[in-house]
Amino acid sequence: MFRNVLFKRISKKSNIYIGLIVSSIIFASLNFGNEMIGIFLLGIVNCMLYVKYENILIPMLIYCADSIINMMKFILFGKYGNEVIVLTFKDMILYATSGLSLCIVGMIFFVKFITDNKVYLRESYNKSKLAEIN
Repeated sequence: MFRNVLFKRISKKSNIYIGLIVSSIIFASLNFGNEMIGIFLLGIVNCMLYVKYENILIPMLIYCADSIINMMKFILFGKYGNEVIVLTFKDMILYATSGLSLCIVGMIFFVKFITDNKVYLRESYNKSKLAEIN
């Protein structure tokens, strides 16, 4: 949402630097706390990767990797930033259920995207293979 929608629209109306800063500020403001500056910098890096590779999957993978690292810190040390968080069994069930639900919905949209764009994806794959051969 931040790269593909917000960043693109702001960049078209003004310039790429303003789009980069504004979308990263909004991205960081949703994560209010000690990590705000780090999230802001992550937003800037993801915008630059999006511009460089013209592909939304790379910023998505970077953000996913960052989330997994933060989740592993939480699981291993029981802390999120400076806060000690205690999870109950109900919390774990709720988080697991909501995470699984979001994953299923995401996979449904991903499969729909692949099936809707089969021809385009096949053509772009064949072009890249042809370029490797030549």
